[in-house]
Amino acid sequence: MTREQLLFQLRNLELQLLRPEVDDFLKTQTEAYRQKFVALSFDLRIIIMKLTTSQLSDIADRLEDLSDEIQEGIDALKGDIATLDKTVKIINIFSSVVGFAARIVGLAL
Repeated sequence: MTREQLLFQLRNLELQLLRPEVDDFLKTQTEAYRQKFVALSFDLRIIIMKLTTSQLSDIADRLEDLSDEIQEGIDALKGDIATLDKTVKIINIFSSVVGFAARIVGLAL
């Protein structure tokens, strides 16, 4: 299971634990049981946050790896926008910048 799949599964679990049926069940349990449930729910939230932070860190690393290419594309795009003479070139460069950005965030275009 990848980290993204794990994160998805944990988020799904967290949502399932918020269902009214779970709340109704907890109302029938002892105070100690409810406290343990709350503590475990809090631990689950921390795990999800850490995985999310780790995922953001990876995105930041990929951004750093591709920052030169992105900056070149941005600079080229700014230059072409200023002249507005090369419409096709603007779209091609814009596509490259978006492509680099999509690779950073793991978006399939």
